This record gives sequence, C-alpha cells and structure tokens, in this order.
Amino acid sequence: MRQPRPAFGRDEQGFLARVAVGSHLAGKPHLRTLDYTSAEAMPPLGPAVDLLGDGSLWAIATPGHTPGHTSYLVNGARPTLLVGDASHFAWAFEHDAAPRGWTSADGARAARSLAQLRRFAALYPQVRVVFGHELRTN
Repeated sequence: MRQPRPAFGRDEQGFLARVAVGSHLAGKPHLRTLDYTSAEAMPPLGPAVDLLGDGSLWAIATPGHTPGHTSYLVNGARPTLLVGDASHFAWAFEHDAAPRGWTSADGARAARSLAQLRRFAALYPQVRVVFGHELRTN
C-alpha cells in the first residue's frame, strides 16, 4: 500500500504558503495539492479523489470555510468521515450551522458543503463523523 502524502485543495495555496514559513515542514513528506476540477463526483458528497487508488482513502472537496477546504472519507474497519473545518463541532453539524470567517470564507459554499456532508451522514449512519474542533464523534 502506498504511503499517503498530506493533501490539500488546490485553492489552499495561500494557506500553505503561511504554513510553510520557516522550517515547519523540514524533513516531512512533500505536500500534495489536489485539483478537483476533473474529479468525479461521489454522490451526495461531490468531487472526490481516491488518494491511494484502492478506495480506502478519499479526499472530498468541501469548499466554503476556505476556498480549497478538503474533507476525508476513510474506508476502514469502521468507515470514518473527517469533516475538518466544514463543521467545527457536532452541535453545528446537527443544527446545520456552517462555520464562519477565516481567510476568504464563502458562506454559501460552506452551507452547500455542510449540506452534502449531512446528507451523506444521514444516508450512511454507520459511518463515524469526526468534527474539526472536538473529539466527540457520532
């Protein structure tokens, strides 16, 4: 099995430039940017990239909180959806409250991304959902 490299949406390059200042990434694997423009949709989530080519780890475009925000679906013994900052907390996810603010946040895109993630969670309740800023999961 290939070793995954950290992956970010293509539109996160401004963020990556700030993260890479200094030696934060010295000795770390190279970062990989993802271009979702030609990625196939994974209904109901939207554009997704199979990072390892075996269906075990998917990067999903969930823009809004930041322009290139990415969530991840891990197909393991217990499938897990890592929503990242598309939803900071379980309460916000459960109450359809998209995150606000940060770099060039787009509230409408954030709401669409959150709606897609919530729809997926409703269709697949066996998938654990992990939120961006709390340890609580469903």
